[in-house]
Amino acid sequence: MNPERDNEQRYYAMPKLHRWFAVGSVLLLLATLALILNDHYRPWKTYQRVYQQRDIALTEARLATLHEAIDRGTPSAGESEEGVEDDPFAEDSLPAPEAESQEGESDTPSLEVMRREVARLEKKLDQQDSRRMGMGGELLALVRDLPIVDLSAPTYRVEQIVVHESPEDLHFTQVPRVDRCMTCHAGIDNADFADEEEPYSAHPRLYLFVSSSSPHPKARFGCTACHRGQGRGTEFYSASHTPDSPREAAIWAGNHGWKENPHSESPMIETPYLEASCLPCHRDQSRVPGAEKLNWGLALIETAGCSGCHTMDHLGERPRPGPSLRRIAAKSTEAWVQAWIRNPASIRPDTWMPHVFAETEGVVGLGDARGETESAAIAAYLFGASEAFEFLATPTEGDSLRGAEAFMALGCDAGAPPDRPR
Repeated sequence: MNPERDNEQRYYAMPKLHRWFAVGSVLLLLATLALILNDHYRPWKTYQRVYQQRDIALTEARLATLHEAIDRGTPSAGESEEGVEDDPFAEDSLPAPEAESQEGESDTPSLEVMRREVARLEKKLDQQDSRRMGMGGELLALVRDLPIVDLSAPTYRVEQIVVHESPEDLHFTQVPRVDRCMTCHAGIDNADFADEEEPYSAHPRLYLFVSSSSPHPKARFGCTACHRGQGRGTEFYSASHTPDSPREAAIWAGNHGWKENPHSESPMIETPYLEASCLPCHRDQSRVPGAEKLNWGLALIETAGCSGCHTMDHLGERPRPGPSLRRIAAKSTEAWVQAWIRNPASIRPDTWMPHVFAETEGVVGLGDARGETESAAIAAYLFGASEAFEFLATPTEGDSLRGAEAFMALGCDAGAPPDRPR
């Protein structure tokens, strides 16, 4: 067969097509390997690896301290080895800072408590540390965590909590809240990591948040119910972190490639304003424990009378803090009211009355001409709508006998001079 005649009968030159097919196959193989390696070394897997190493190191140090105490010792005074109910080393034993030991009790655990804690920590290390399994265990752990193979039983996996009690809006549909924050923040409920840096550190005030013994356990409330953000995200950017300052934003941009996510409908709340998220659940409480900034703000809102102009659902139908103006003509003059509206601080410097009309140093008003006109118009309206007020008639004569009875009944004679009869 003539090769030239055979090529004329085809649309493509087969040798050239084979070469392009080989190049495409190699590029596809390299792209597949790059995807596998990229998934294997995702940041959250690195965080989990580092957390596990640090947790093993802390557990081993704790074990060494306990073994030393057991070898050294005797039970503490006033505490027997039997009948021990509280384990001060348990993960969920997280007292509040103000909690103090009862008088006469010792904080040192008994030998029995320490032995139980040693057994628990030994079991924990057996599950975490592949070095304790011998050569075969280490090899098995190494193979299990290889790319693609780790799909079967991965050591490092996406952790998530599904919260049904606090649904979120997803495309106009109420769906259960899904939080994967603990995928990176693996030590969020581990009290041993209180002094570690992010993302390994424990949540502040574990006696109040996150821990299973707290009023807000993570299994029930999750994370984004308070912090907001995208709970389903497992990358720094997709989780919609919000920096507290431009300096922190610059650090995040350099370390994590952070940038503002314009598509996020619920970015995380900045730390200074975090207590505001307590209000939706605690709107019926006059004081929220542990939220001092929120408590101060709510008290300030009531003191300033902000609800007089602004609708605030959490205040309900509480009475307005300002005085009634229904009979203002009976107790003031129109000129005084106009001056008060125009610039209340000039009459009473410590007043909570808002400064709206006048323009003074540091305060922007509506302008001299407009402010003068509108304050005069308001004063005219108030006096035009004011109701008449009738004073009660003042008695011209008194009853001395009834006065004497009241004088004695109220004990007024106790302050009479000693030279007068009682």
